[in-house]
Amino acid sequence: MASLLKMVLKNKLFLKKNQFTFKDNKSLNTNFGRKPQRNSSK
Repeated sequence: MASLLKMVLKNKLFLKKNQFTFKDNKSLNTNFGRKPQRNSSK
């Protein structure tokens, strides 16, 4: 649970950084749904 929270926080920060580019945001959203399931890679 803690790791998931960390991921969400990280992704939120990333989103803030890349909110200028709509393409990046779309990519991030697609990855966001996939990452929590296999977050053992990070």
